[in-house]
Amino acid sequence: MKKILLIGALVVAFQTTYAQVTLIPKAGLTSSDIKTKIDEPRGGSDVGFSASDAQTKLGFTVGVGINIPITKALSFQPEVSFIQKGRSAVVHVDAVTVGDIVIGHYDAESKLTLNYLEIPVLAKYTVSLAKGATQLFVVAGPSFALGVGGKLKQETTYSDRGVITTTSNEANVKFGSKTFSTDEYGVERRGDIGLQTGLGALLFKKIMIDVRYTFGMTKLWDFEDIDISTKNRVLQFTVGVPFTLKK
Repeated sequence: MKKILLIGALVVAFQTTYAQVTLIPKAGLTSSDIKTKIDEPRGGSDVGFSASDAQTKLGFTVGVGINIPITKALSFQPEVSFIQKGRSAVVHVDAVTVGDIVIGHYDAESKLTLNYLEIPVLAKYTVSLAKGATQLFVVAGPSFALGVGGKLKQETTYSDRGVITTTSNEANVKFGSKTFSTDEYGVERRGDIGLQTGLGALLFKKIMIDVRYTFGMTKLWDFEDIDISTKNRVLQFTVGVPFTLKK
């Protein structure tokens, strides 16, 4: 009899929890950058980098989360999403010299888009207002991303002894590679582990607004002859429409 009661209690608990599980389809915009700081010249060449202006790059994200309650306020929320990361930058090279001879200098504008499939695993704490019609929440937890492609768009203006040449180029991103060519841009690390934190609100029990920041913890490249910081940083703003699964 005790076993039957125990099984019955577990079934009831499972059904109650299942009835509260919420799916959250969502989509939105991203603003990302890669903090890049070059401290030493490449391969012993006399190249002076006088300015590197990193700028945020706009992208988009789309995905779905599943919210599983643990207590009335605390819940577990794994997600899966497609997200664009990357950066825009303007780099000015003062001069390239051989001995005492100045060969030239150039300016480059680039936009790097990195596409990832990402799985955040979040803890969520919710506070209800206005009899539950509005809810405020905070989220935090790790994220695990896998690079699936991308593109580099670049325009370079080169000056050599008074002759100015401007070129444009597009290269496909290849994760797991360190190759840099006119048609391939290698990103050494395919995986990207990060830490996400954010806050948001559920309005009228129908619309969910979420603002989140991701601190990338994985270096995208690791070069022996240059000291460069290359970790993703992403601010994302999404809007979702949650609905509760019912048996």
